[in-house]
Amino acid sequence: MSLFKIYFFLIVFTVFANFLYSSTYIDVYYKQINDKQYTFFANNSNFCPYQVLVKVEVPEGMQITDSLPFYKVVPPQQNNVYLFSILTNDITKDLKFKFNFNFSMGSPDLSNDVNFEYIFPFQENEEIKLTQAYNGRYSHKGWTKYSLDFGMNVGTPICAARNGVVVAVKSDSSRGGRSYRYRYMANYIIIYHDDGSFASYMHLKKNGSLVKIGDRVNQGDLIGYSGNTGWSRGPHLHFMVYKPTVLSYQTYATLFIGENGLITELKSKTKYFSYHKKKELIVSEGTVTNNQTDTEKQETDLGGL
Repeated sequence: MSLFKIYFFLIVFTVFANFLYSSTYIDVYYKQINDKQYTFFANNSNFCPYQVLVKVEVPEGMQITDSLPFYKVVPPQQNNVYLFSILTNDITKDLKFKFNFNFSMGSPDLSNDVNFEYIFPFQENEEIKLTQAYNGRYSHKGWTKYSLDFGMNVGTPICAARNGVVVAVKSDSSRGGRSYRYRYMANYIIIYHDDGSFASYMHLKKNGSLVKIGDRVNQGDLIGYSGNTGWSRGPHLHFMVYKPTVLSYQTYATLFIGENGLITELKSKTKYFSYHKKKELIVSEGTVTNNQTDTEKQETDLGGL
């Protein structure tokens, strides 16, 4: 990938990365190895890989062992991962280098299972309306186009749609609304799957997470409660599955287990029944409830971003 494309992705996705993921779990640093060598390392204390892009000002007359900006995928739970070295011709001591780095969770080198069978992210035997489907005209555009909004009253139990490990949690926000100024105030849970993909569960209520970073969850486990925090038109759960690309992300469509088969196409303003028990499934457009009563049509606006 060209440097131009890398920098373009950084412009687009740094805001998202800073919003969802702090740098608490990934760090880049350097130390002097001997009189003529300074080496850069990375620490990753989280439970998923991180991509890092390091930019450093190399003083004139010094050599670097790799090209800049330097890119590498740092494995999970690894410290002192070697990145590159700066070499000097003269004997030096405690030189200071100006550098910064950008980061992104996940590795683009893993092959994601696009045929995995997810359950709906709410309790078994519950039936909940989808208020915004893929490519929704309100907000599901660009890299988040394969996102789903389920209209839910505040406090509705949220379940893990797939096995994985929790890698990011925010639960301290009580603010939300239709204004764009609330965009960084959503509570969320991010789960990393065994195939390298992620699932985001967003707009949870304050203190609505029942899990913490490092927790292993199984498909169907209760992980939190829905809310209306962040940039939102009304109480709902924003759910999306995405894979890492180079310093970027890409959502993709997923299969859901229905009562009578695999649901391959989800439609807005349609109710879906959560069925957690697997059986012999037939691929179809799914078992749905399309009819709305007059009372249902008058419900509070559930769903948004």
